[in-house]
Amino acid sequence: MKIFFVCTGNSCRSPMAEALAKKAFSEANIDLEVYSRGVSVLLALPASDNALFAMQQQGIDISSHETKQLTKKDLEKADLVLTMTKRHKDYLYINAKGYEEKICTLAEYVLENQDIDDPFGKDIEAYNQCAEQIKLLVNKLTEKLSKNNEI
Repeated sequence: MKIFFVCTGNSCRSPMAEALAKKAFSEANIDLEVYSRGVSVLLALPASDNALFAMQQQGIDISSHETKQLTKKDLEKADLVLTMTKRHKDYLYINAKGYEEKICTLAEYVLENQDIDDPFGKDIEAYNQCAEQIKLLVNKLTEKLSKNNEI
């Protein structure tokens, strides 16, 4: 099974979600492939500095991350595409016709009603808050997958 976390530029939220999910899934012995992508990536760039710092505080190294654009090939191989906001989901519903059944927000998938706000350009505290919000949702995702063996 393959899960893709999606945000705008793939430099903050989605790489943090990917890293946190890989750690949580590993600890829960859930064998899934996890990726992150962006809906608006022009160049391959590293994760933002504050995303690196926020993940270091979680004991995770994302220094090798390079931003990647979500492609049709990604959508074809994905079992689940979890976006950071409803706007990302709506964008994909319009621009990725035929894949709608695979796409929802991370929060919706774990029965929450919230967006994960973009910390890009903000201070480390905003990144830490974002990382904590993602971590809580990823923990709920991990619980759901552990209990139900579902995607």
